[in-house]
Amino acid sequence: MTTTDNKIIDQYIKNHPDQAIGLIEDFDDKDIAALLEALPIQISAAILTRIVSFKATKVLGFLDHAVASQIISSLPEKKAGNLLIRCDKSIRHEILRLLKIELRESIEFRLNFSKDAVGSHMETHVVTFKTGYKIADCLDLVKSNLQGVGSQIYVLNDHDELVGYVQLKDLLADHQDRNIHSLIREKPLTLLPAMSVEDLLAQWESEFAQLPVVDSEGTFLGIVSKRSIIEYAGNDEIQRKPVFKAGSALSELYRIGFISLLGTAPESNLKNRLS
Repeated sequence: MTTTDNKIIDQYIKNHPDQAIGLIEDFDDKDIAALLEALPIQISAAILTRIVSFKATKVLGFLDHAVASQIISSLPEKKAGNLLIRCDKSIRHEILRLLKIELRESIEFRLNFSKDAVGSHMETHVVTFKTGYKIADCLDLVKSNLQGVGSQIYVLNDHDELVGYVQLKDLLADHQDRNIHSLIREKPLTLLPAMSVEDLLAQWESEFAQLPVVDSEGTFLGIVSKRSIIEYAGNDEIQRKPVFKAGSALSELYRIGFISLLGTAPESNLKNRLS
């Protein structure tokens, strides 16, 4: 497929996501894998995370392991873990083997917990401060790691034990050359990774959008966001509303449009067409 083809398909998926994904889900698992291998990694990752999880897991098994590892690497850690936990053990092993060490170890830690445990919903790649940091150092760290910064940034001692947290708004408003310790607030409710999601929801009455996860010794492990927990508890499979399925006139129009982009029908073998 040419760069132009990729851009057209990318635009089609962005403009008509439900229709496009609905059509792709009707493909054979092997054909979806062939399609994903022919598309840019970011587009493939977007498709894989939108199709229903049981099918996404099967597709992952048909993908070239190198491509699968690139897709997994491009996903948020939680989504990557949720996909891999459903995979066949041998396939999961091959994909994990190709990941960077830090990401592999983080996902493997997550996989130690059932999907009903807090540990499987934990984000480990988050910015933290040490008690000895200056405010200027903290600001530099925030600026260089914007994706890993939340509204609360946790502060650890030299043993990586949780001491408390700093509100991002307080940090941004403070321009004095002093130690971060002056901005530290008392640590909120802490969670253990083996805690059940059900128990967490029963206790989560605070205004915090996220809570810290620690081990039995108090060592900081990561965070869990309230939004991700509520989404999981409300619907394990984040269901999409039914869209135009095969048989409806509008569905056939979208099918024709999608075929014109791919140059093939869903029933055909995409691997031969896209090679």
